[in-house]
Amino acid sequence: MKLAVIGYGHLGRALVKGLKKNGFPAADIFVSAATEQTLIRARENGLIPCGSPLAAAEKADIVFITLKKNVFEAVASSLAPAVSGRIFVSFMAGITQAQTEALLGAPVIRAMPSIAIADCDGIIGHTACPPELERIFHSLGFAFEIPEEDIEKVTAVSGSGLGFAAYMLDAYARGCERFGFSPELAHRITEITFRNAAANPDYAGLAAAVATKGGSTEAGILSFEKDDVPEAVYRGMLAAYRKMSAKPDPNV
Repeated sequence: MKLAVIGYGHLGRALVKGLKKNGFPAADIFVSAATEQTLIRARENGLIPCGSPLAAAEKADIVFITLKKNVFEAVASSLAPAVSGRIFVSFMAGITQAQTEALLGAPVIRAMPSIAIADCDGIIGHTACPPELERIFHSLGFAFEIPEEDIEKVTAVSGSGLGFAAYMLDAYARGCERFGFSPELAHRITEITFRNAAANPDYAGLAAAVATKGGSTEAGILSFEKDDVPEAVYRGMLAAYRKMSAKPDPNV
């Protein structure tokens, strides 16, 4: 099986890194990118650089499109000679499956992965797809089929969510520093604390167990509740969702 990656930005590179980590031959991955410098980087990683999206797509069985919406709209028509007999996969935010299919003139599977697919530990929500593509998705992390109209929800809670989680970890680490810990020690404390919490699937139960009545943990959690931290977190997720979706509410 040969793969094409149309676009070699952060998401395209993450996809390639995850594929290679799973043992997929770099020589079977064809890449197209906007600049010669990016193509040189692809060649240095053992991939096959191609001069145009069409040149890459024509050599592949599965074509992953990881472009920004406006870039895809500019090059979609050029892919017309390659649409027959290939599986096209859209990793693009802000453009629906129907819109992509209309521009491309071919069926498209839509998927939204988190950047952690680079380490084969990502989250991938995808529309219905053939078994060979589903196997690729599962090799890159936790993959699940979801209705196309819910794809933006996956992006908001997992794609953007990786950034949200990092933001919260950084806030905690900076709080540790304000207690006088060095940046290195603050980072280590934060890493272990959150890792230990994540290892317990009952987050609310763990919080309740640690927050004994009248204790210090309860005092801290009550402060979080006073500041309505859960609502602030949801509002951040909702802002991300609204940015990429025409719907004001994910439950509409």
